[in-house]
Amino acid sequence: MNRLAELGADVVKIARYIADAEAYLDFLSFVRAYVAGPDARPLIAAGMGPLGCLARAGAGALGVAATFASLDVVTAPGQLRAAQLRALWEGAELRAPRA
Repeated sequence: MNRLAELGADVVKIARYIADAEAYLDFLSFVRAYVAGPDARPLIAAGMGPLGCLARAGAGALGVAATFASLDVVTAPGQLRAAQLRALWEGAELRAPRA
C-alpha cells in the first residue's frame, strides 16, 4: 500500500474474500492499521464471500471512505442492497463511511 502512495494514488480500494472468522478479523486488522497509517489515502473496502457483508456493514466504523452496495440486484458475493445497509447502520447506530 505504501507503493500506491508513492505512485500518487488519490484513493485505494481493497476487496477480500472473507470465508471465516479468521479472515474477517485479518481484514478488520488490516483496514484499521491502514486507515491509521501515516501514508493512508481514502480507502474503499469491500468484503466478499460468506462474511463479506459484515465487513461492508461495519465499513464506516472502521474509518473507510466508502464501500459498495447495490440499489436492486446484488452483483457480488457479500454485497448488500443499499436499503439493507442503511437499516443495519441505523439499527446499530453506525455511521456511514465518511465522504
